[in-house]
Amino acid sequence: MSIYQKNLRRLGFILTGVAVLDLILELALYRYLLASSATFKKQILSPLGICLKDGIGLAIGLSAWFIYYHKDQAGWIIKVEILLFLAAFPAILISANGKASSRIDCLINATMILSAMAVYTALQLKRSDRNWQRVCNAKASMLDLKLPGFNQWFNSIEIGPKLELNQEISSVVDRFLETSKEARPLEITIHCPRESSEALRNTMQEVFQMHYEDEERSINSYLEKRYIRVMALVIISIILVSVWINFAPSGDEGVTWTILSNFAAFSLWQIGGTYFERSDGYGKLLRAQIAKQAKLHFWAD
Repeated sequence: MSIYQKNLRRLGFILTGVAVLDLILELALYRYLLASSATFKKQILSPLGICLKDGIGLAIGLSAWFIYYHKDQAGWIIKVEILLFLAAFPAILISANGKASSRIDCLINATMILSAMAVYTALQLKRSDRNWQRVCNAKASMLDLKLPGFNQWFNSIEIGPKLELNQEISSVVDRFLETSKEARPLEITIHCPRESSEALRNTMQEVFQMHYEDEERSINSYLEKRYIRVMALVIISIILVSVWINFAPSGDEGVTWTILSNFAAFSLWQIGGTYFERSDGYGKLLRAQIAKQAKLHFWAD
């Protein structure tokens, strides 16, 4: 299961909950404002606009769940998600009252941001599948390694609970993949001083594959943590910006509101930094997946 597929499940769960909660809270707030003389800075949507916005968010959240369980049907579901997301923009702008700037501000909310993340993740899921298929269809790149002895293939320090690949070997493979002009399947020819038994060749192949399976799991864990961090920062930023804009007293420059605005800006800055960290991580993940699928050939000199 790819990292994008796991993230879609999380986003589907979060977006579904946020859309339902936002629907209840905004309708309650709208009714309260009508029944009281309280003032509220933010231009809120009409009941129809609230229902359309959160209804679209709920539909996108449920479709993210559907893609998680039925990945083979992701193509047409993603197209529906894109249409729903695009339809949310005119629905919100039309249902809001006030100046153009106030209508545009209504587009910035938790439901829309999470919907955008869900659609983006679904698109990345298909893009990842296409990229991997392109890698598999490309001509394999060849790497030649020379071993003075078969023991050099294994890490001489660790002998349990399983054999480990020599770090020198993995460094050469990683460097070769990192400096390749394009991502392609990998075939490795191992030049040996003498003929090796079939059992030894199978063990060397297994140790090599297990090393990059462990590497893949480690990178996936890193990417998952970064993705959760992005989602948390997005939600925190939306909440802080909304509170700052809507509830800060006019002309107030108090310490509390200054800290709140700076913390919101810092969260937005962290989102960008985390995004680039994840981009680098996906490159490492692709290289680990290519290495894991590498074919080993043995040649006795």
